Amino acid sequence: MKKTEDTVASQMNAAQNMPSQNSRKPRKEKSPYLQILSYAEGRRFSFSAATARLTMSMLSLGIVLAMRMIYNDWTNAGTLSAVYVFFAAVCTPIYARCFDKFGQYITGRIALPLSSGALLVFVLALVFRAPLWSLYIFAIFLGLTQFSFGALARTRWTNLLRKEAADGKMSEEKASQLLSTAFAWEAAIDELIFIIGPIFATSLATSVNPTSQLILPLIAQTIGGAIFFTLQSAKAKSTALITETTSKPQSAEANEQNDSAAQAAPADSTIYRMDSDAPISDQQRLSRLSPRRWLRLKRSMKKNAPKLALGFPGMVTLFLTFIIYSSSFSAYDVSVVALAQAHHIEAASGVYLAVYSAGSLVGAIIYGSRSWRMPLWSRLLTMMLLLVVGFGLIDMCKDDLLLFVPAAFITGMVISPVFATVNMIVEDTVPGTFLTEGLSWLNTGSAVGNSIGSAAVGVVLDHFGYQWSFMMPWVSVLFAALFVMATHPSVVPELASYIRLRIRELRQVA
Repeated sequence: MKKTEDTVASQMNAAQNMPSQNSRKPRKEKSPYLQILSYAEGRRFSFSAATARLTMSMLSLGIVLAMRMIYNDWTNAGTLSAVYVFFAAVCTPIYARCFDKFGQYITGRIALPLSSGALLVFVLALVFRAPLWSLYIFAIFLGLTQFSFGALARTRWTNLLRKEAADGKMSEEKASQLLSTAFAWEAAIDELIFIIGPIFATSLATSVNPTSQLILPLIAQTIGGAIFFTLQSAKAKSTALITETTSKPQSAEANEQNDSAAQAAPADSTIYRMDSDAPISDQQRLSRLSPRRWLRLKRSMKKNAPKLALGFPGMVTLFLTFIIYSSSFSAYDVSVVALAQAHHIEAASGVYLAVYSAGSLVGAIIYGSRSWRMPLWSRLLTMMLLLVVGFGLIDMCKDDLLLFVPAAFITGMVISPVFATVNMIVEDTVPGTFLTEGLSWLNTGSAVGNSIGSAAVGVVLDHFGYQWSFMMPWVSVLFAALFVMATHPSVVPELASYIRLRIRELRQVA
């Protein structure tokens, strides 16, 4: 316990003592959001990716609306949308691995035309009222061509800020703080897209054309994606397993000396990351290797390193946690629709969902505007417990719609911070060469969790009604929090140590 408390205290002191080293009054620092948006390249890839990922909030709903209006078939509408979502969830990590391995510039020039072409074919099939069986084939092909622009944008933020730290333009701690802000910024964009996307989809489908809600994301993805993949940052490579800049001896005599030194060096750890985050001792040991032993070590590390992002310690646990956690969202969405129908205000269901998303947007902005000293897993557990309380409050207020709206807004404020924290855990867990894949596994986990939540809440609604279905969101998040505590036994003592240290600081200030 003492060791845990000392570790947390050292992390807090490092973050707290970093800014001021002289007696002069420090100049007020710009907002973290202004700092990340001061990078012109960052603005370009962030906004172009935001435009391109309008598809994520419009395609699934757009398919349902088009099928309902053209074929007048609710059953096939829902099934077709589910088929698309399933295959998209399966293939997203595969594309992400290609982006990590071959680079965004090369992979994007192939993946973007495939994705836009598949969506165009699907739209044309709807326009010409193709047979239902063929629509399922086109929906599968559409899902097989989907990839995550959000994960790609987050990878670029990571590469950009790591490069700034490697070039000495900022400290590692500062880069980590700004990366947290960048992830919160992308989470805020996601929430904004999920607010306006359904509004665009329903408005276009009912007032313009039954397929116009699919044409808009097609145009947005094609234009935004084309800009995104032609930017200079698309050609930047992710951090390699071993840096190529580490010095190597050049003379034969030096080679022999360094061979013996390398043999004498204790191999006290398994090294998966040999980038700028590697410990100094590891870097020194590498610098003593001869070119021959260097290549042998490099081949050995590539052979023994995990082949998938899920192979790194903690990733499977995080993936399973995210599946359990994400099941709460679809359970909540469906429960809200059922609540609106029970009160005969079906048209207001979209407003209630938008309030929840608006709270998440505000939460993302607040989360990214400050520096966090709480350890990542402790932060995740704390936010999950807050979310349990929030969903429980919604459950209590479900029959009083005046109280339901503020409860939904306040609860929503925790959603984006959870996503941003989970993204930071992935960035902290996997090497740069697996980062896009690691982030994409979160999308897959979210899709799987949403599917499980939708199926489970449907059964509850059929048998017990919305009075019981609102229990599912807080129960799901509670199980996710318990799973985190069970798989990470140190997280509770770590959180307790952090709380004690914060109380001690507050007493000293008082």
